[in-house]
Amino acid sequence: MPQPLEALIMDLIHTSDRKYTPLDLERAITAEHSVSGQIIRQVIRQLISKNRLVYTHLLGHSFLEISYKRPVHIGGGIILTPPDVFYMAGPEEIVVRIAPGVSFGIGDHATTRIALQLMAWAFENRTLPQNSSGTRQATRALDIGTGSGVLAIAACLKGITEAVGTDIEACARVEALENVRLNNLGNCIRITDATLDASCNSFSLVLANLRYPTLIQLEPEIQKICLPGALLIFSGFREHELADLLSAYPAPHYKRLKTLSQNNWCGIALQTKRV
Repeated sequence: MPQPLEALIMDLIHTSDRKYTPLDLERAITAEHSVSGQIIRQVIRQLISKNRLVYTHLLGHSFLEISYKRPVHIGGGIILTPPDVFYMAGPEEIVVRIAPGVSFGIGDHATTRIALQLMAWAFENRTLPQNSSGTRQATRALDIGTGSGVLAIAACLKGITEAVGTDIEACARVEALENVRLNNLGNCIRITDATLDASCNSFSLVLANLRYPTLIQLEPEIQKICLPGALLIFSGFREHELADLLSAYPAPHYKRLKTLSQNNWCGIALQTKRV
């Protein structure tokens, strides 16, 4: 086995677009590795008893999914956890409390993980705009299509002092507001249904976990609301769509900084042209 069976099972379920029944999972593993179905079933039972996996049921079928009753390590020191689960954060970690809802569970969808990992990288590598003294001046972030609010919340916990989360879905706005409250960030984050033109301007960080046709359509508006050298973090598009997206955000107006992909989902960090 190239990695422990527990880790292999968790990785398959964590990174897949599809839902796995126990039998589907057993077939997928035995097709690639020399391990018996009996051992696989035993390890699945252990993962369930450890509250790492749970059964969900749909149309008469039982599926195995990640349990959101425990902290989820996203990477880059970002931990997602349900509001009633305690996690002692380390010195380089932030804890984002997200109540399970219709907006991607607790925010652990692959596209959300990619956006959060790019954000963590950006803060670690000081890619946000700085003033002449070298002090980071990025204090305002915009999260377009905020959903659960997880990106705006993580940005504020990372050091952004003001964020605006926009979403046209009323249900998403209700969930985002509740998650803002859970993280004690009511003074930092504003949730609104306003359009980009009406939401205010001069953002140093723009976050958008959206499908690529929407990202392309937003380029003229995004260009107007960004400070010089602003950081753009986009996620929610497929790897084969990256070239078309970059054609809508061309050099030298936008500089490509970093790209991440996971299970055919892709994300990118861009920087607007500095004056």
